Amino acid sequence: MKFLSIPFIIYCFLQLAISNIANANSELAKAQTLTQLNNNISKLMGESTLPSLAYTLVKKESIEEIKTLGFADLDTQKKANKNTLYRIGSVSKMFTSIAILKLIEQGRLHLDDEIKTLVPEIEFFNPWHDSHPIRVVHLLEHTTGWDEIALTEYAKKNNPEQTLIESLNYYPESRTSRWPAGTRSSYSNSGSAVAAYIIEKITEKSFESYIQETIFNPLKMHNTTYLYNEQVKQFGATSYMKNKAQAYKHLIYRPVGSINSTIEDMAKFTRMLLNNGKPILTAESIKRMRNSESTNTQEIANAYGLNNIPILLNNFLYHGHDGGVNGALADLRYLPSGNAGFVILTNSSNPSKLKQIREQIVSFQTQGLNKPEVFSEANQNKISTQLSGYYYTVNPRFELAHFLNRLVAVYKVTATEQALLFGGLIFNSKPKKFLPASETSFKSIENGLVTLAVADDPIDGQVIHYGDKVLKRTSAFAVYSQLVIGILWILSIILFIITLLISGINKIRRKKLSEIHKKLRTYPLLASFTALVMITVLILGMQNPYLNFGKIGVFSLMLMLGTICYAVFTLLAVYNLFKTSPNQLSKLTYSYHAVCSIIHLCTFSYLLYFGVIGIRVWA
Repeated sequence: MKFLSIPFIIYCFLQLAISNIANANSELAKAQTLTQLNNNISKLMGESTLPSLAYTLVKKESIEEIKTLGFADLDTQKKANKNTLYRIGSVSKMFTSIAILKLIEQGRLHLDDEIKTLVPEIEFFNPWHDSHPIRVVHLLEHTTGWDEIALTEYAKKNNPEQTLIESLNYYPESRTSRWPAGTRSSYSNSGSAVAAYIIEKITEKSFESYIQETIFNPLKMHNTTYLYNEQVKQFGATSYMKNKAQAYKHLIYRPVGSINSTIEDMAKFTRMLLNNGKPILTAESIKRMRNSESTNTQEIANAYGLNNIPILLNNFLYHGHDGGVNGALADLRYLPSGNAGFVILTNSSNPSKLKQIREQIVSFQTQGLNKPEVFSEANQNKISTQLSGYYYTVNPRFELAHFLNRLVAVYKVTATEQALLFGGLIFNSKPKKFLPASETSFKSIENGLVTLAVADDPIDGQVIHYGDKVLKRTSAFAVYSQLVIGILWILSIILFIITLLISGINKIRRKKLSEIHKKLRTYPLLASFTALVMITVLILGMQNPYLNFGKIGVFSLMLMLGTICYAVFTLLAVYNLFKTSPNQLSKLTYSYHAVCSIIHLCTFSYLLYFGVIGIRVWA
């Protein structure tokens, strides 16, 4: 995905803001009964632009509720029902882990087996192979160190259907370890794809047929498939983005996100998870699936398991996975301690509305449950006050998003001997309080769970693990100087628009600038104009990112050329600035253009350092 992650993250921030507004405007009383819950969800559905919604509430003993609302297809007004198939996206990865665990129970595989030995034909790049070889566990816990799959992999259509090995051979460059395997987690789709190929090689069967035999058939999931077959064509829900129908997207790696399923079948799968794996796996295997054991710290309660992502909802630790394919969203969560789970499926990309529906379900399921207590002996361990300071993430999912993490994903830690306060500098700025659980781990006072720990990283030394984030200390100067430059850069672009308006007015009034003034302001203005073009290209291109950025085209070329032009105009602006004597213009005029030129130079240098200048998003 690479550079696309920048607008994607900005988009997520905007979605969060929209979600907060939506929550404020549509407060619903917490449901005490199942009838109230259904009524609340119906109200939320009525307020939304979701074409259809399917959800289920599950317990160990039974399927408590199944509901479908809305239309599977807006054009034909075909209503959704229990036979409607939805795309579940990355929830598909859970099936890969269960299949791997099945092979382990049969003695045909082990989580510690090295990938290089199992599938030497699969190309990947690991500079730390001798000391930190990549193992099966790293593929499933997202600790290979690999970057997320490239945009060209997202964009490529697996149609006609390729074999899995053909797909894996398409772009192996994305499977490059950025740090030693097993030291940091970072979500990457390619890990599960390689794990699926290992299944094919061991079983000598296609991945899809092995899953059918091992999982779908025992659970009687008769309406679930990875393939775009006649059943999907007849009963599949049409996917929508902003109420615009989307063509069926054939993913390059089917195992990581291509399952089509009904709400009834997904309820059966969730019951299996709540019933400790019966009738497919043992209780030990299903418990192992929930735990994370392949990073420097194994104490984090909400770190990635084996394609099983813990998430704190209403301060209860649910397990499961979410998923998204263009125009479809899915969310599967289960709470072993509360004997409860749920699945939400929709044929629309509306994460804020899905979040509201999830909050209603979680509130209903957790009413009356007791949260884990923060044990009293926690305070016996003193906290090192040297942990205080500013931190940024060093395990970005998309490597080129790292420069954005350095700007906005910054955290502040304040440590006393008794407690540790942790919060975001910009987002999620309300500090969370932690008490020591051991010499290196800390329990949240909100839920009593260990969600933060200190560890030694082979590259960066002492780091903090917080859920799936790995944080490195930085200086206050670096944090605030980068923020100031970023804000000034945005202001310079805004001032560019104002300057154009003033220039237009001056032209009408026939007020002329001196030649020296014109020459001095030309390149800073061109740099600002180019920056504005780059931002516009990103925003417009995100309307259909895979098509616009996944191959050579107008948007991808404009982005590449825009960054190059920005670099050229910035350097020319600085060169011109030093050639111009301050005495030739008023101090205010010279100072303004000098500041703009230097701000662009700082921004250019920053982007150049992180590889954004001349970016080829299709490569």
